[in-house]
Amino acid sequence: MLPKLGKLRGIVSSLSRQSKTYPELESVYRDLFTRDIAKAGMDDVYYPVGHAANYSLLYLVMRCVQELRLAEILELGAGQTTILLDQAKRALAAKYRVRTIEHDPLWAAQVAGRVGHEIVQAKLLPLAVGGRMTNYYDRDAVFGGGRKYDLIIVDGPPAFTAAMRYDRTGIAAVVEHLLAAEFVIIFDDAERDGEAEAVRACRQLLNGRGVEFLEGSVSGFKRQHVFATTAHAQAAFF
Repeated sequence: MLPKLGKLRGIVSSLSRQSKTYPELESVYRDLFTRDIAKAGMDDVYYPVGHAANYSLLYLVMRCVQELRLAEILELGAGQTTILLDQAKRALAAKYRVRTIEHDPLWAAQVAGRVGHEIVQAKLLPLAVGGRMTNYYDRDAVFGGGRKYDLIIVDGPPAFTAAMRYDRTGIAAVVEHLLAAEFVIIFDDAERDGEAEAVRACRQLLNGRGVEFLEGSVSGFKRQHVFATTAHAQAAFF
């Protein structure tokens, strides 16, 4: 009986997270995003469909690069936000540096041809996290350069099948070595079980280190979860 109850609680918890997405707001985020890039003089070259970044994530990243004083950005998983970070840097005459980690060599090469910043192709290797075996980016590639980041976007590795579900929890094994003194972390797809576990693991880690932070979320077709320290507190309310 108890195993059945545990399984039922898991299903209820998953449905509860999914109910916190608001597809009807996607058009609002689309309008805000397209307004902001138009004001910045940026071309609308984005395809927020399928597994790509949706409009609420594009909106959230655009507000971060417009309104926060950022120096170093780490993006886990290449895609629409990679192009956005590159376009926005030039349009806003911003000084931040971007480093994108991508596991697929063909996709890494394709995206690299469209942007002016570093795309690092990193293999996925077995990694034990929270009692589970996952596949996560080669940590030597993630740590390369010893840089500390004030914005980390967690949108990789792929985690859309049952076999991959918890692979993004690998961020909990590396994140403390990557953070600047003040930072924002954005988790995409936070309505899903694996990403929710990654959020919980990072929250536990930050609390254990005595880090003061706020949390927020943005929801359209997908849900994004945000951790933000004091200097970037407004990001929790974007």
